[in-house]
Amino acid sequence: MMDSPGYAIFGMIFMVILFILAVWIIVRIVERGSHNHPHIGNLKHSDSGPAALEVLDMRLAKGEISADEYLALKKHLS
Repeated sequence: MMDSPGYAIFGMIFMVILFILAVWIIVRIVERGSHNHPHIGNLKHSDSGPAALEVLDMRLAKGEISADEYLALKKHLS
């Protein structure tokens, strides 16, 4: 009774469903993990650190950039 083709087809379908479920679970885990880390290109809207304009202000105050560079970068960020 276990040698009929029906069981083989059922087994293949079951394996495909398991594979799809495993991929879905992995994708969900990866998506959940990526929300915990701010993206580097998104400094303007980052909640975990200073905003890009604040960093720019600090760099000017420390003398790391000139006033001209500051104004150009500020214009670019705004």
